[in-house]
Amino acid sequence: MSLRSSQRTEVRRNRSVKSFNALLTVFVECGEFDRVLKAVEEFPESLSLNGISYNILIKANCAKGEILIGDYGFWIQFSSLIS
Repeated sequence: MSLRSSQRTEVRRNRSVKSFNALLTVFVECGEFDRVLKAVEEFPESLSLNGISYNILIKANCAKGEILIGDYGFWIQFSSLIS
C-alpha cells in the first residue's frame, strides 16, 4: 500500500518530538546505532529534543560501546548536540 502525495505531505507536516523518539527507538532496537546519531544531527530546528530523546541517544551510545563511566570525549560530543 502506497501513500498518496497528499497523505505524504500530511505525514511530514505532523512531525513531532514524540514521533521522532519513536523512530530513534526503532533504530536502537534494530541495532542501527549510527542512524540514531545521524537522525539527531539532522533533526529539524523547528522542534526541540526532549529528555526522552537524550536518553535514547545515551542508550544508543552505551549499546554501541562508546560510553564508559567518566568518558569525557562523549560528553563533549553530546553537549555540542544539545547546545
